[in-house]
Amino acid sequence: MATIPHIRRKIVQYAHWWYGNFRSQLGRPIRWPRNEGAVLVYHGLTAGPPRRINARFIDLARFESDLRYIAEHLHPVSLSDYAQGIRHPERFTVAISFDDGYQNNLLALPLLEEYQIPATFFITASQSKGHDLLWNDLLDLVQATGPQHLTLMGQPFARHPKKGYLNRQGIGLRQSLEAASDAEFLEAIEALRASSDFQ
Repeated sequence: MATIPHIRRKIVQYAHWWYGNFRSQLGRPIRWPRNEGAVLVYHGLTAGPPRRINARFIDLARFESDLRYIAEHLHPVSLSDYAQGIRHPERFTVAISFDDGYQNNLLALPLLEEYQIPATFFITASQSKGHDLLWNDLLDLVQATGPQHLTLMGQPFARHPKKGYLNRQGIGLRQSLEAASDAEFLEAIEALRASSDFQ
């Protein structure tokens, strides 16, 4: 039986694969499959250039480029229409979602209105727990700016310049967190929050 972290990892991998393929095709003539579709998952937007801490945040110019392409070449529908199986007979159908409810998602609204493209925004409850960042974003920030060495879940981790924190066996901190028990995971995330300036 698949665990929740395994399922989440597979969804994220597919979303990154799809988005990477979608972005690599922009500006090129594409033969999209007819009567098919996909959900394009966005995470966060930045008003200026992204800081390159992770690939989940993109700048508004890139987002507008995506919307322009979608409006010209694809068939955008709401997520509820997509879930009901509504597809264009000639054009590839897409729905757009923002899945982590950051306030910066509001930057998308004027562009979505301008291009008349529907989108669905999912809101998380992390702020109700006093956290401004989701754990995966916190981890990316700590890996980019945190101390050289950390001890979490009874394991020492050293920061690698390109791979983030690795334990002595070469296993990354993200992978260790996904394999941890719920109690270990929560304890480690709280330790990361306490060790960072990004609480």
